[in-house]
Amino acid sequence: MRVEREHMTLVAPPTTDAPPPDAEVLFKEAKRRRRRLRVGWAVTSVLIIIAVVVGASLLLRQSKTPLRTSIVSATDVVSSRAPRAIVGWTSDFRLVVISTETGRVERTLASDVAILAPGLPNVSVSPNGTVFFESSEPTTSNDDVNGGDQIFAVPVTGGSVRQVTAGSDPQISPNGHLLAFISPDPAGQSGEAPYLVPPVGVDIATLSAQGTIASVRTLAPGPLQLNQGLSDLSWSGNSQYLSFDLLNPTTNVTTSWTVAGDAGSLGTAEQIHLRGAGVTWNGFWGQYGAVGLGIRTSASGSQQVVTINPSTGRVTARLFSVPAAICTTASAAGSKVCSSDFSNLVIGDNAGTSVLVAGAIPFVDGAPTTSGKTYLYRWSVGDRSPVKLTQQVLVAAWGPSASR
Repeated sequence: MRVEREHMTLVAPPTTDAPPPDAEVLFKEAKRRRRRLRVGWAVTSVLIIIAVVVGASLLLRQSKTPLRTSIVSATDVVSSRAPRAIVGWTSDFRLVVISTETGRVERTLASDVAILAPGLPNVSVSPNGTVFFESSEPTTSNDDVNGGDQIFAVPVTGGSVRQVTAGSDPQISPNGHLLAFISPDPAGQSGEAPYLVPPVGVDIATLSAQGTIASVRTLAPGPLQLNQGLSDLSWSGNSQYLSFDLLNPTTNVTTSWTVAGDAGSLGTAEQIHLRGAGVTWNGFWGQYGAVGLGIRTSASGSQQVVTINPSTGRVTARLFSVPAAICTTASAAGSKVCSSDFSNLVIGDNAGTSVLVAGAIPFVDGAPTTSGKTYLYRWSVGDRSPVKLTQQVLVAAWGPSASR
């Protein structure tokens, strides 16, 4: 702008909106800082979201999770030392402690332990070392008359035997808090699979550290389960589910089921639809809660112990071949020793590292012998084949873990 006044020319400095060079530099630097700040907040937000998701997943894993989301394969187990002791029932009706390392019988816990054929006494050991087992209690001198199966307890270190309650198939939850067993059947015969006619069902009792029970509740059968034989209870490693077998007396077909331990009845149980010929379910295995052990018998009669996904019923891994015949519904063995379908002869430890095979009968010329001689085998993750421990053990259970 020019203003002329009495020969004087005043020139105003030019006006502009552009900041001086130093201000422009500072402005650009501030923009970069804001951009970096926004990126930093975005990264922090993502990290916070990830932390929340991971934390929530850990909480869910600690809480009760659906069975279908808990599947792991045998390759996921962490190998560790198997429990030092095994508790077994022998063909001369003794309850004994067997060394895992040597396979030798270390001591006898009880004698004259038996139930009427065709069943075998079931055995279960609590984490604190209390052994629970079933036996028949005679009411007269006549051996054919009895008061039904009774559940007894004895310390694994030895001591006095005490009666716990009437019932059969005692199974202690891995956390040691619950005892599941089959309700006594007033009308049934000892040794038979109790038939699901009220009041027979699955009883679940709270278990004290001293081995006494309280707060017994019964999971009654659903309408479709009535009049079927109940057997082979097995706890999942997380102590939240039970599996069991049902025998249909009309079709002579055995089916396997799982039910939540806090369910109101057996009617809510879900069937394990086993896939493949010659596959049987033999209960849960390991601390993860939803891996099952089973036996796959080929058309030629050879048998393998396998892992099973209980949600799909499919075999997930082959663990080892059995060098002898195991008594299962899929076995063609004709020996009288292998005539019972009401005892679980394949038992895994709670850590998911080792498996016991009891009552295995040697082959003679490709067929199970009828001599009556049976063997106990132990297999651990990493072993190429099972180790033969001792003979004449028909039922076995793992003792307390080695860490206790």
